[in-house]
Amino acid sequence: MNGPTKGPDPNSPKSKNPPAKEKQEKRKSEGASRSDVFLLVAALLLIFVVLIVVLLSFWPETTGTQLTNQTVTLFGLPLGAVGLEVRLFVLVLVAGALGSFIHVATSAGDYIGNRKLYRSWIYWYILRLPVGASLALLVYLLLRGGVITGTGVSEVPQTAPFGIVGLSALAGMFAKKATNKLGEIFDMLFHTDQDDKLKDKVGAQAPVLTALDPSSLKVGSTQLELRITGQHFGEDTKVLIDGEARAAEYVSDTQLSLSLKKEDVAQAGVLKVQLENPSVRDKSDTMELSIEDDTE
Repeated sequence: MNGPTKGPDPNSPKSKNPPAKEKQEKRKSEGASRSDVFLLVAALLLIFVVLIVVLLSFWPETTGTQLTNQTVTLFGLPLGAVGLEVRLFVLVLVAGALGSFIHVATSAGDYIGNRKLYRSWIYWYILRLPVGASLALLVYLLLRGGVITGTGVSEVPQTAPFGIVGLSALAGMFAKKATNKLGEIFDMLFHTDQDDKLKDKVGAQAPVLTALDPSSLKVGSTQLELRITGQHFGEDTKVLIDGEARAAEYVSDTQLSLSLKKEDVAQAGVLKVQLENPSVRDKSDTMELSIEDDTE
């Protein structure tokens, strides 16, 4: 009579995956699948086509030297006569989204090409477009109101749509710089003597570094964007790479984005990453970013 079947010994080496293998399997499970990549690319292409069609449909026609009202047809549906101001609002929103699209498509293309795309960042790519459109609209409103230039614009000249659309696209593409500019305007308009006494609670705390994405790179890699996760991040938070302060793109109070230098991945080794808030002397703990040879 056969005895009871014994299960695998939990202490057996075969029952335990090496730490490196477990880490690799975990990262693999978090990575975007082929269907995720296909859907993302298809969605981006569809959004691009829609934005271009809307841009061309609402582009104002000119009569002599004046911009005139016109009947707008969008995707075969007549929308009737649309006023100039409404069309400019639409053009600003579309141009801001197009600027963000350039940033999103470039970043996604780099990560897809290097097989480093993760599902968690797909949501960031999607939300980046309305963020860019909203920033472009705010910049346009302040520009028309004279807050940025000091003089308002009551009438729109014939060449204005080109400059307005171009500026809106830049605001969407460089969202961090646009946000900084809006912050300067807000500080100028609403500055009080109490500002120096009141410190932001988040900015007054030392940053906490919890994860780097990716956690390793190959020597000579063209994917140089490093995404940093943690806590207590601010727009002035600095990233220290081997002690050298680098300016990072502020995404949220828990995420930063940093473009590494080509020299950082020129040879195998380890990069020591730390975070620092200028208002706080304490720094975060150090995390290591491995630069590995292709032969490993």
